[in-house]
Amino acid sequence: MLARMIAMEIRAKTRTILAQMPLILLIGPAYALLWEAEEALSLFPSLVCLSVWEYMRVTAYDEDISKAWPFLRSLPIQPRQIVSVRYVASILVFVAYGIVALGIIFAMPGLRSAAHPGSLLVAIGISLGVGLVLIGLPNWLYYRGGYAAISTAVLRSAVPLVAVGIFLISPLGKSEAVVALFSKAAQAGKWAIEHPMPSIVIWIAVACCIVAVSWNRSIASFSRKEF
Repeated sequence: MLARMIAMEIRAKTRTILAQMPLILLIGPAYALLWEAEEALSLFPSLVCLSVWEYMRVTAYDEDISKAWPFLRSLPIQPRQIVSVRYVASILVFVAYGIVALGIIFAMPGLRSAAHPGSLLVAIGISLGVGLVLIGLPNWLYYRGGYAAISTAVLRSAVPLVAVGIFLISPLGKSEAVVALFSKAAQAGKWAIEHPMPSIVIWIAVACCIVAVSWNRSIASFSRKEF
């Protein structure tokens, strides 16, 4: 039953899935032809994550406009099943985008020769963690307050970033405490670079925890809604 619902969800979102595909199919190869292969190789994980983000955003917007929640809740289906279908379908779409990116990399000789197994594995691990976070958090926000909650979160997240930027260029940002904090962060970053595999494992584990928590929160939020 659940597999059939997931297949129906993906089939219903075919246009949305294909609409984000040019980000990978066009921008990545064009960048590879214009610039160095190694630089283009580093672009593909970002394109995959951007594609899955756009898929999540457009899907949430379309469902919000079409008022899909009341219809879904009127069906003889548990809220847990409805939320699980969306999460699993989103993860499968993300994996499909990644497979397309890998296919382009191995289809282009210049990219294939630059794709060292170690660096490629690191890129896959980092993008996997980022992609899972981009699936978990938007879904949780969506089931909590609809597309408006996602838009509000994006706008609100820009405020602290601007505040931090202003703080860092001010005299307070050059204090000993801030410099010491950045020194410790740099040491942690150096350790992550020197030990890529443990860093990737930790990052993916954190991302999986975020998805698991957001999954449960989404089910709880959707179960409490009344229409």
